[in-house]
Amino acid sequence: MESRILDDLNPAQREAAACIDGPLLIFAGAGTGKTRVITHRIAHLIYDIGIPPENILAVTFTNKAAGVMRERLVGLAEGSSHAAAAGRVFFATFHRFCAWLLRRHGEAVGIPKRFTIYDDADSLHVIRQILKSMNLESSIYRPAAIAAIIDRAKNDLRGPQDIEAAAEGPVEEKTAGIFVEYERRLRAAGALDFTDLLVFAVRLLESAEPVRKHLQEKFSYVLVDEYQDTNLAQYRLLRSLAAHGNLCVVGDDDQAIYSWRGADVRNILSFEKDFPAARVVKLEQNYRSTQGILDLAYRVIRNNRDRADKRLVTHLGPGDAPTVYAAADGYDEASFVSGRVRDLESDLPYNQMAVFFRMSAQSRLIEEEFLARGIPYVVVSGVGFYERREVKDLLAYLRVIANPADDAALERILNVPKRGIGDTSAAALAECARAAGVSQADMLNRLDQVGASAMVKKRLADLAHLLQELRRDAADRTIEETLRRTVAVTNYFDYLEKTDPPGFEERAANVQELYTVAQEFANRVGMAEGQPPLVAFIEELSLLTDADRADSSADRVSLMTLHAAKGQEFSAVFLIGLEEGSLPHASAFESDAELEEERRLCYVGITRAKRKLFLSHAYSRRIYGETRDDIRPSRFLEEAGVLEEARFQVVDTAAYRSFRRREAPERVSLNDDTIVRVPLDDDQAAFGVAPGDRIAHPHFGEGMLLRISGHAEDATATVKFDRAGRKRLKLAHAKLTRLS
Repeated sequence: MESRILDDLNPAQREAAACIDGPLLIFAGAGTGKTRVITHRIAHLIYDIGIPPENILAVTFTNKAAGVMRERLVGLAEGSSHAAAAGRVFFATFHRFCAWLLRRHGEAVGIPKRFTIYDDADSLHVIRQILKSMNLESSIYRPAAIAAIIDRAKNDLRGPQDIEAAAEGPVEEKTAGIFVEYERRLRAAGALDFTDLLVFAVRLLESAEPVRKHLQEKFSYVLVDEYQDTNLAQYRLLRSLAAHGNLCVVGDDDQAIYSWRGADVRNILSFEKDFPAARVVKLEQNYRSTQGILDLAYRVIRNNRDRADKRLVTHLGPGDAPTVYAAADGYDEASFVSGRVRDLESDLPYNQMAVFFRMSAQSRLIEEEFLARGIPYVVVSGVGFYERREVKDLLAYLRVIANPADDAALERILNVPKRGIGDTSAAALAECARAAGVSQADMLNRLDQVGASAMVKKRLADLAHLLQELRRDAADRTIEETLRRTVAVTNYFDYLEKTDPPGFEERAANVQELYTVAQEFANRVGMAEGQPPLVAFIEELSLLTDADRADSSADRVSLMTLHAAKGQEFSAVFLIGLEEGSLPHASAFESDAELEEERRLCYVGITRAKRKLFLSHAYSRRIYGETRDDIRPSRFLEEAGVLEEARFQVVDTAAYRSFRRREAPERVSLNDDTIVRVPLDDDQAAFGVAPGDRIAHPHFGEGMLLRISGHAEDATATVKFDRAGRKRLKLAHAKLTRLS
């Protein structure tokens, strides 16, 4: 009998949703309705084929995406006898699934059931403490760079021994030792960082055959969204789970932009090699953008060699031609953007407009112009609700109540509110705990062993008593009640008012909002499959992603990096700073693979636009306090045919006319001694040197820094030394000193 569930799908969508058994690869181009296909396929499996919903696992990268899929599936069953079944499908992010798995079976690989999940801030705190205990300078051993090295190694399923084996100098050897101590401290605290969730889940599935077989039987159908963003750990996890072959992956290699986080586009491009029997379906009918926007995007992305060929089409017609603006300088560009926003505001709400840029520093001129013109805006990925000081303080109290071994949380609230426990006393407590091999909470009950004054010991004892009382009371209280009692007994509102009088009302409102979050969680989740409610609440908040935290309801223009734009859509998009060295970023010039990722980043930005697209570049910018007037337009504009005026609305500026009159200069050759002065990303700028600086190296002597490429631990400087000639050095280890 032909299914009516699939009736409203287009032919390609229907083909994908109707596939039942065996491996399936769905190439879903931007705006082609991949979420619709996934939910209809699940509905088809349940309602037409009769697959029990509890045997289906759908894995996503954000809780928001998982929630949307769940809602749509329930919507497909609304009014039928299948409505209850829809709620039994397991929708989860990779990290939430791994947390679920380790809560139940983690003891097989040494993980306690009540582990705490550390966020990035917690991890950095632990690393800083390790550096202090090892007497290592944070200016040389940068905590953020070390955290990135550790995270990348874990995503690649490598350990400290692998870093040590590949070490090329003492800094890398020390990093391996820091990694060892970092792992020891997390295990002692009963904690896992985000990537540990993946690592230990893989270790569990690959070493515990009974658990693996149980899960393979339980989840006989596995679906994965955004497969192009998976890393090695996620790849291995899926291979173990879906050994039965019923694996459906959905993704778009043209939108693979997270290699710096360990994602490997080869996972999706090699799917047919991994599963020779795989069926492949391409979704190319776009429902978001006009054809003019899609054609421009295709002209750019077709220049990538490592991609599956696909070309998007739409029924929405050609639409308005994309506008290209050649600005005289960055101020001119910002004025153009704000002027067009004003032109559009009578037809579009502000929250349907967005400005994209390659690096966060590029938002400054736009922000200043918007402020001057009274245009409301929000910088996406700013300080979110759960990153605010008062929220993190109270969540730290809850974490210590739930897991007394959580040293990172205890260190946060040791003197919050102020109770006269200074840094020296805190360090003494931490050192004694390490020497005794116990948690700091345990050490609070052995204060006779802590080298501190009688007054400080009394304060520490009072804190221990307070935490014990809160822990005892929490057993009989709701999460909201526990929060309210914590605020009351610590006089937390008084602390906020004393430490931040101007911001007190806003911070107090955030505390009230946290009460609401706790209340809503209790109404929605209840006992969370037998987990203590407090543990489940902490886990849910720990697993929130940036995308889950975003608020799109306010009527403001969104300003965001291209990486943050993934998964978004707006009626009008401004893509600024399309220049060589910015997009593509100079760090990608020496690598074909990185250059292709920059092109994919541009493609992602273009395909967020529904009706209006504005692309801009400037011929002059002020960079590092120096005015540059020889900036070249991005090669991506050239690939898109930006100079073919018949296809585009090119705003006629003096800068543009000047460009058309002169012969276009050659692009920068990285085999010469050209200094490439372009904005650095945050990781690169943190090293304190920039192209054009005279620098000194302990071994090679003095020289000129020509360019910086790569990100995080891979950031590399090309230097022409006066005597040693040209060298490429890893910034994390090179110990470069800026001379001028």
